[in-house]
Amino acid sequence: VWMGNCVALSLASGFVEPLESTSIHLIMTGITRLMQTFPFGGIAPALVKRYNDQAQAELERVRDFIILHYHLNERPEPFWAARRDMPIPDTLVERIALFTEGAQAYQGGDDLFRVASWVQVMLGQRLTPRDHHRLGSIMGGPQLAGVLGNIRSTIADAVAGMPTHQQFLDRYLAAPVTASHGMR
Repeated sequence: VWMGNCVALSLASGFVEPLESTSIHLIMTGITRLMQTFPFGGIAPALVKRYNDQAQAELERVRDFIILHYHLNERPEPFWAARRDMPIPDTLVERIALFTEGAQAYQGGDDLFRVASWVQVMLGQRLTPRDHHRLGSIMGGPQLAGVLGNIRSTIADAVAGMPTHQQFLDRYLAAPVTASHGMR
């Protein structure tokens, strides 16, 4: 937020919540935005407006991603039911509708959260599209099978290089306790 001769960055400019760590990103983009609009010849209202408009749009995109987690929750407790039933921004309503109707997910060039992040949250919270993405209809069966096979192989290769949950715990719990933190 830019007011007069003062620009607030990161937590001084706003706070969404700690579900996703966005503070460092917002500091970096705020500094970049300030460098692009820096008033070398004096503060101009157009520069301030541009800075604030871009900062607001960025914060709203982050807000939508955070709200998505709460809105799609299935927990029965009153707190979670209230979050699920609260009004959500029109931009998020549209994003959910696009995904629900035809597996459409998107990102803008300045978006912090990429398509994969949006899809993972939506699918992870059991929001299932009613229909497949139309790009799947354009590809022939063998081509689509190849693309999906490549994705499957990439995931399998990554998993093959990881320890099992038990192996990870055994390795972590066997680590020496450090004197400075009293932690493993």
